Amino acid sequence: MWTFIAAVPFEAAYLRAIPRALQYEKSFMHRDTISHVIATQTDFIITASIDGHLKFWKKKHAEGIEFVKHFRCHLHSFAHIAINHNGTLMVTVCTQDKSLKIFDVPNFDMISMFKLTFAPKTAAWIHQGIFHFY
Repeated sequence: MWTFIAAVPFEAAYLRAIPRALQYEKSFMHRDTISHVIATQTDFIITASIDGHLKFWKKKHAEGIEFVKHFRCHLHSFAHIAINHNGTLMVTVCTQDKSLKIFDVPNFDMISMFKLTFAPKTAAWIHQGIFHFY
């Protein structure tokens, strides 16, 4: 017994729009202007854009860079980003949403986030991972 499936409206147009190529490429670029770029001693590159997105990249020796992880970190632009002395921890602050977030760089993970009672403008790591924000 045959079962007939109803055609989707504009099915022919959808089928014509399917890309046809031997290879496909995916773009991992930011969708808005990049405001911060940090390169660590541990071969990571971190980029931040004015729309609050944060991206982690790994430097591959003799191969370029590889996209690793994407975070929608803040609702607004970053006020400041700081990395600790050995490149393992990073802090981001946003003035508009009054938040601070701490990342474990080698593991590409957010490990802490704080909602502040004031609007921070900058942050700095002081001796062995302790940070100050103003």
